[in-house]
Amino acid sequence: MRHIVTSALLAASLVVASCSETIDTAPDQAANSAEILWDTYGVPHIYAENAAAADYAFGRAQMENHTNLLLKLYGTSRGRAAEYWGEDYLASDTMVHRLGLPARADALLEAQGAEYAARLTAFAQGMNDWAAENPSAVNDDMKAVLPLSAQDILRQIQYSIHVTFVAGGAQQIAQGWQAQEEKPDEKPGSNAWAIAPSRSASGNAMLLMNPHLPWRDQFLFFEAHISTPDHDAYGVSLIGMPFLVIAFNKDMGWTHTVNTYDGADMYELAVVDGGYLLDDKTMPFDENSATIKVKANNGTLSERTITIRRSVHGSVISEKDGKALALRVAGLEEPDHNRMFEQYWKLGGARNVDEFEAALAIHQVPMFNAVYADRHGDIFYAFNALQPVRKSGDVAFWAGIIDGTKSDLLWRGYRAYEELPRYRNPSSGFVQNANDAPWSSTFPMVLKPEDFPADTAPLFMPFRPQNSASMLVNDSSISWDELMQYRQSTRAVLADRIMDDLQAAVAASSDTDALEAMAVLAAWDRQTLPASRGAILFLQWVQEVGIGNIYTEAFFTDKWSTEAPLSTPDGIADPAGAVAALARAAASVKETYGSLDIAWGDVVRTKHAGQDHPASVGPGVIGAFRVAFLGRPNAEGIVPVLGGNSFVAAIEFGDKIRAQGILGPGNSTEARTSHYGNQLPLHAAGEFRDILFYRPDVEAGTTRRESVTLPR
Repeated sequence: MRHIVTSALLAASLVVASCSETIDTAPDQAANSAEILWDTYGVPHIYAENAAAADYAFGRAQMENHTNLLLKLYGTSRGRAAEYWGEDYLASDTMVHRLGLPARADALLEAQGAEYAARLTAFAQGMNDWAAENPSAVNDDMKAVLPLSAQDILRQIQYSIHVTFVAGGAQQIAQGWQAQEEKPDEKPGSNAWAIAPSRSASGNAMLLMNPHLPWRDQFLFFEAHISTPDHDAYGVSLIGMPFLVIAFNKDMGWTHTVNTYDGADMYELAVVDGGYLLDDKTMPFDENSATIKVKANNGTLSERTITIRRSVHGSVISEKDGKALALRVAGLEEPDHNRMFEQYWKLGGARNVDEFEAALAIHQVPMFNAVYADRHGDIFYAFNALQPVRKSGDVAFWAGIIDGTKSDLLWRGYRAYEELPRYRNPSSGFVQNANDAPWSSTFPMVLKPEDFPADTAPLFMPFRPQNSASMLVNDSSISWDELMQYRQSTRAVLADRIMDDLQAAVAASSDTDALEAMAVLAAWDRQTLPASRGAILFLQWVQEVGIGNIYTEAFFTDKWSTEAPLSTPDGIADPAGAVAALARAAASVKETYGSLDIAWGDVVRTKHAGQDHPASVGPGVIGAFRVAFLGRPNAEGIVPVLGGNSFVAAIEFGDKIRAQGILGPGNSTEARTSHYGNQLPLHAAGEFRDILFYRPDVEAGTTRRESVTLPR
């Protein structure tokens, strides 16, 4: 095998045992070519002669569309961001090293096995080659990150999945050494539907993919179509990853939602004599150090040495006042639980529910609900997770900081895939999930909380999931057009639920400001459409009441119950407080906008890629299905949309796939590309585009094609 030796290419070989940063890639096939057909929206349709050639082309395509953002992400997860971009990144580098991402990368690569390690390097090589061929596209401050390696890809996967998604809540707890006030409607989430033939007007199963993520950084999706002689899947990856995380093929499809899963725990340790107490014994920390280079404004580098401590609980991420916080993250430190590339590739190649579930049972993806449908008429739900085995405690107990002095609070191992909540083909004919617990994924309920450990999931169904389930429950024969209509719902279910109670409370009061505000709310259409008047006032009232109260049920007289899951919680526990909150909300809205009935779209704007559109999305906390993550108002009171609806796709599994979708923020973050922001007008208008899946349709929609070859 001939080796390519340039600064832009990685060496090629199948030898993985050494686990160096530049392992070999090319498989022992004669042909390694691929063709990339680019469509109008910047989606690469990759037709390759083998999997490694597809990976190579996929790496090239991602680098073309997200050049500098990708390098920023890889530099950060490498733990060298301060070296590249200065002091502001020192805290990030410190956390990356304390969690062991740089030190673990070689072991992770070895755990992939020769085939997938080689394919990871092919993916990285595609990125390097594209960057070498297009040097003007790489910003000067990003060039130091090149070249990339297979280890960089694995570090980024761990940074995105384990650190950001699995441990996100635990890291928030660590800030300030206590739980921070969260905004639950801004947490990563999603909507997902699988509709069986029994509930479909056409008699075909249908699938709705609708993840909600911030429109930035590692949360962005990259839309692509990857086809080889034995694999043909269309979907999205999280940028920087070599696999599709949500996808469909001609036989089946699946989507994910963030599940109500606790896979990360924060332990408070008592530090004594340089060690920590465990069952009244002093245990030594496992200590080493790392040197982080820091770039000064004048370009010179200094070095900072940090001490890295580990206990049996996990990595120590903070210390003060004789205490230490140790973070344990499911799957993070175990190479044999990090073969996500292999698992997702097999998921994308499944032809029926048996093959899909066999791939899911490989059990390498540490979290995410899976919602599935296929052309055979099967639908399926799984609460997929590396669920820790804990001796005791419920969801609320494990959500806080755990006493690290007691060894019986250490979890040991994970529940087997077969022990997780899951089912096929419910009698209801539908599966839904909008980041609610598995119990409410269909009605009548299939899964019972009492059949699973108490720490599996909470007993509560927020208003967005209630909106989701209600639309399905109330329509026994859902057509394609109705599916398109439902996925646009901005209905404020919270308003439907408590408006009568609020109106009665205001009527019983003598607060003239609240009475004026109530008149506006009574006339409101209870939507967050651009022309909706009253939505801004209602959202301000929710903020005055306290978003956390809405989620914890403290606001309500009737708590959520499994007996009435779509009509509870209900009632206002503190009517006088609600009226006072409405008066405060009215004063705030009037001061900022001069009018209580200002239109939603005049205030909430989608500002992205140099464009500015009125928003037709709403916050999940009030029940909107078409979700927005809202930023802070600017000086004029304009509220930016920071994310929410990201990739949305609907698929009908007939004799021929029918698919439409939209990727709101677009498939490129590079303004030099013609598809930078070109889906945003469609997204703002609530429109979908046809997804090109079959080769003749792809050919007809191709605007540019290129041929590439994986070097051997």
